Amino acid sequence: MTFDPTKWNTISGQMKRGDAYQKFSYKGDVDTITTIAASGYFNDARHDLSRYDIIEVNDLLSSPKQYMILLVTARPLSGDIVTTIIEQGESVKNIITIDTLATIGDIYDYVLLNPDIASFPVQLPVGSQAKTIRLLFIGTVGNYVDVHPAGSELLFGVNALSQFYDGEVIDLVYDLEEGWR
Repeated sequence: MTFDPTKWNTISGQMKRGDAYQKFSYKGDVDTITTIAASGYFNDARHDLSRYDIIEVNDLLSSPKQYMILLVTARPLSGDIVTTIIEQGESVKNIITIDTLATIGDIYDYVLLNPDIASFPVQLPVGSQAKTIRLLFIGTVGNYVDVHPAGSELLFGVNALSQFYDGEVIDLVYDLEEGWR
């Protein structure tokens, strides 16, 4: 199967570096999550998709109902649209894309960090017991992001920054005694 625009809905506009990007939601009931994640599925949607678009997929036929969140990581002029699965499961997560100095809000579960313009620092939210955050470093030019804990909190056992580069994925869990680890 391939992309059928009648099964998709633009559910919200987002901003990144002042440029708008779209968040799409699947509203069909036939294409499975496996089919949608396959290479080439979105080729017929080239004109609708841009790099960093977020695509939410809800498989209405599965029981329990499943969802998947995809990130458009490349939009070549020819060849297959490339997407990366950043979440798959049974409950929706909060996602934000950051490409400049920022403090990460405590409502976010997934943070896409893009240092393509320049390296930059971000501060983690104040931790709460068992809070989880996944940091995905989605840049492509080799810059880095300095990740700082809030105030006197710890990150990997110390109150200091950690530096991460393109392609890294870091899953953090907060513990009241050990901080972010």
